[in-house]
Amino acid sequence: KSRGVNKILKQFINLYGDEYTTGVIDYACQSYFLLSSSQDNLIETLK
Repeated sequence: KSRGVNKILKQFINLYGDEYTTGVIDYACQSYFLLSSSQDNLIETLK
């Protein structure tokens, strides 16, 4: 599971980099991880 989280985190860093202020990164990060976790749950459900 942690390997998947690392992959998501690296993907997030690649997408967002240092372009945003901390506040925006925090907000985008929450949204991104909520989206990712819901997709993971969907994939798990389909399996």
